[in-house]
Amino acid sequence: MEIFNKNNNGKNENKTKKVVKRHMLVAAVIFAIKIFLILLMIFAVVAVIEWLVKIFQPKNTVDKIYKELKIDDVSELVQIKGNEKDGYYLDFVDDIDDKLKKTIDYLDSTAGVKSGIDKDFLKKMIKTEVVTQMPDLGAEVSEDKGFQGITSILRITPNKDIGSLKDTGAGKETVKTEDDSNTDDMTNKSEISKQEKEVKTWEKGKELTLSAKAFVYSQEESKLHPGEKIDYWPAQKNKNTLQDLYLTKGTTVKYTGKYSISLDKMYNEGIIYVGIEKDDVKGYIKYNFINKDSGGNGSNDDDEVVNSGYISTGEEKTTDTIDSTVYKLKYVPKDTFDGYVTSGNKEALYCFTIDDDGNLFTATWSIGEDGKIEIQNNSAINLKTALQNYIVPSAYLLYYYIEADYPDFSNDLADVALNSKIIMAVEDNVSTSKIKTTLENKKVSESSEFSYDWTTSGDPTEVTTESCRTKTEIIYADTWCVKLENKSLYKSDLLEVTVGKSKNIKILGTVDKKYGVEEIIGEKESGSGTDSKDVTNFVIENGIPKAETITYTYAYKTYQRTRTITDSISNSYAEVDKVKPEAKEKVFTDLYKKHKMYNRLNDKRFLQILENDDRTANLVDLTKYLMYMATGVDYGVKEYDFSEYAETSFEEISAFGSSDILGDFLSAWESGAVWEYINGNGTYSSYVAKYVTKDKKQYICFADDEAQQTRNYGYGVCHTADAGKTYMHVSEYKQNGIDIASGKYDNLGVSRIDVSIVDNVKQMLLDNMKNSIKSDLAKKGVTNLTENQLNALTAVKYQYGNIGNFAEMYKKYGDTEELKNNAKAYGKGIVHPYYFVEVKPGGDYAKKRAAANWKAFHKGVYETASGKKLDPDSYSSNGDFLAVAKKLWNTVCTSGKYTQYGGASIPVKGPRIDCSSFVSWCLYEYGYTEFAPYQTDTSTFLSTNWNKKYGWEEISVGSGENPINTLKPGDIFVRNGSGTHHVTIVAEIKNGKLYSYDCGNTSANWNGTSGAPADKSYFLTEVGQGKIIRVKPKK
Repeated sequence: MEIFNKNNNGKNENKTKKVVKRHMLVAAVIFAIKIFLILLMIFAVVAVIEWLVKIFQPKNTVDKIYKELKIDDVSELVQIKGNEKDGYYLDFVDDIDDKLKKTIDYLDSTAGVKSGIDKDFLKKMIKTEVVTQMPDLGAEVSEDKGFQGITSILRITPNKDIGSLKDTGAGKETVKTEDDSNTDDMTNKSEISKQEKEVKTWEKGKELTLSAKAFVYSQEESKLHPGEKIDYWPAQKNKNTLQDLYLTKGTTVKYTGKYSISLDKMYNEGIIYVGIEKDDVKGYIKYNFINKDSGGNGSNDDDEVVNSGYISTGEEKTTDTIDSTVYKLKYVPKDTFDGYVTSGNKEALYCFTIDDDGNLFTATWSIGEDGKIEIQNNSAINLKTALQNYIVPSAYLLYYYIEADYPDFSNDLADVALNSKIIMAVEDNVSTSKIKTTLENKKVSESSEFSYDWTTSGDPTEVTTESCRTKTEIIYADTWCVKLENKSLYKSDLLEVTVGKSKNIKILGTVDKKYGVEEIIGEKESGSGTDSKDVTNFVIENGIPKAETITYTYAYKTYQRTRTITDSISNSYAEVDKVKPEAKEKVFTDLYKKHKMYNRLNDKRFLQILENDDRTANLVDLTKYLMYMATGVDYGVKEYDFSEYAETSFEEISAFGSSDILGDFLSAWESGAVWEYINGNGTYSSYVAKYVTKDKKQYICFADDEAQQTRNYGYGVCHTADAGKTYMHVSEYKQNGIDIASGKYDNLGVSRIDVSIVDNVKQMLLDNMKNSIKSDLAKKGVTNLTENQLNALTAVKYQYGNIGNFAEMYKKYGDTEELKNNAKAYGKGIVHPYYFVEVKPGGDYAKKRAAANWKAFHKGVYETASGKKLDPDSYSSNGDFLAVAKKLWNTVCTSGKYTQYGGASIPVKGPRIDCSSFVSWCLYEYGYTEFAPYQTDTSTFLSTNWNKKYGWEEISVGSGENPINTLKPGDIFVRNGSGTHHVTIVAEIKNGKLYSYDCGNTSANWNGTSGAPADKSYFLTEVGQGKIIRVKPKK
């Protein structure tokens, strides 16, 4: 037993040891796992920290460079040097080396930024950005004497002296026939042209005799476009017999001053319908039923000016090429350029200048009836905006270097950018007219003895006038990523043009020549009186001859008219809808592969770096595409639309597409990239795509808070702050046809609302906000604020929700620095409540915006987040003009005086009125009295350069293009050509429809109506070139 027990104890002991070992092993494993997890967590944290450092280090480095250099833009490190004799060039500021050395020393001693940056490398990156956004100033440069921008500014002008009526046609010439556009397909085109030529000589009221029984016709109205006519002519009905109405042979009728050309569709022949009236019959008869010997001296009972009539349209020829002279413009300082313009020195036409805001100015000219040459400024072009697609930011190049820790790729890419070539052409579309004017008189007496027909009175006068409509556009670009050529205008010879050495080149365009165009203008009664004549007769009285004298008296009227004979030549350079860009991916991809950047860059992190910086965000999609083309790796962009480079014209670049400067100021601060894109000055980046569709027609729902509770459209128009529990601006949206509280507009990234609707709502909110501020301040005794000051306060309230203690501070300090430093908004959690306080460059966004608020309030200067200054003169004050139009429209609709459709003299007294006479009348009453006495017709509204003449804003509209998103109340909208000849004044845009004050087509559209604006939505997409005109008050 003892032995047995002993053995048993040994077994238990072994078992215990095994259990202990097992527990120790498990404990050790658990401990090891814990240590491993801790180490893993440490490594993960380190990796995340390293990732974050890598993400933020590049931007921190670039931000520190800007901060240490005390700049907002690298262009501040470059200045214009030189003189007028030797020319001007770009160069770094004199102390650039010291500035860069101090900056690099700072970077080398600071954590979290890239150290060891080479000074010359940094200078090259800065130079690349400046050179790609600046023009060639003209001077010769060398390695030790500055540098020039990559953009040459050329003037392309007809090869003739200013004011010379020289034929500059250099290509194929064709002789124009006097065909109406409606006669193109007619087999009897020549005969119709002769008939029309005769009809054009007839005066309104001319008596016509019928050579045969003639039916009376009316033109049928369009059912598709109410108020318009179609080419269908049914006979009128006799009210008594209900048979077709006709007039018998020999009947005398009066010409109404109207005619129309129709096409007989069966026989493809033209028919002229002549407007006539006889007693209570009014309509049209066919020209062929009028006796060719019809007499009659037209009448003008109400003594108004009668319609002009062409006697001869003269000879017309067209050439398809313009013999041109090309000059390379040179830079001169702003004061010098302004002096040239002010003194009328033609030297201004061979120069350009740049102001402190980076705006490019060139000059144009005109010759008035006094024969004097007037030199004028063209509209300013912001260079940074115009060349934005071609600028290579220094930050973009630096990020490649910092992320890869490798400078060679950035160096080589910079070299390509520095060797780029761009040609910006200033094209002179010149029209010259030589006009011979003769005054003529006529006398109509009861006695033919005292009557005489039209005779010349005095010596004729002769004047030469000239106008130059200038268009500025990029016609050639060969850059690091794209190449484009305007094949109509670009010739390789243009690259050889230098300052002082012009070149004669034949360039596509049209030269229209008209000789001997004869016109009668302003025929009217000029006086009346009586003539007397003594007649002596001999009578026999009591067988004795006796002389007896009798005095006869005859009443007469005199008439006066002006006859002009005009020779004219118009030069118009060829227009291309869009230039097709050629992508140059191979430049980038070859460099990318050569330097093996696919091994050096953390691609995803690098793209995130670009997207996080406003200076490079617009290049993200292009870079994704180029990296895909180099590596085949999908970064989200496998195709790139280079069509953004096709927008090469800058005629409208300074207008910003709005008549509301407050609205643009706020929009530019709320979302600058979206605002730039919608107004044609930015790219459709992935950032912009979050807020608006590519066609610019609809805004996309987005949230602007971290919790994703808000729902906004456009530029921060928020309709709910709690994800749909409560809604705001319900009434404003409802007035625009949207039930914003329905919930169907709250889907982030999906729901959409038309741009026009959201912008209308925003404008309503701003108007209400401004009126509320004005009212509240008036109650507190502040009533003397200017419009700019009210705009600034409205911007503050839009941003903060209130203007805080403004009234108290303004009454205490007035418009002073003390007001700027003490005015603040109320509310908890406001990081920067002092909404006017300005800080040094490089400050945070909120403080920069505060500085802009103060500039708007204190100086009336509206500056955007990107540094652009909005020009108040380029924004029309259409509110007053709209009020004038509304008042006259109510008069036309309700007075009962305006019962006929047709042309009229200005001011319009009735009964006739049409679309262009109504618009002319509105402008006359608005203060532009030169619109009297003759109405301005539709073609003149379209062809005149109103920006040049009065400084009005103009926006071109293509044939069939729908401008619904551009039109504003108070705009004049005109189309002319391709069968459309119409002009209208916009009253409002509502639910995507156009409502206008419009006296077009027929008096039924206005006479006896309530005065509500007419629905003219059909006009939005009509064929025919058009433009939008925004009127300013007369100075």
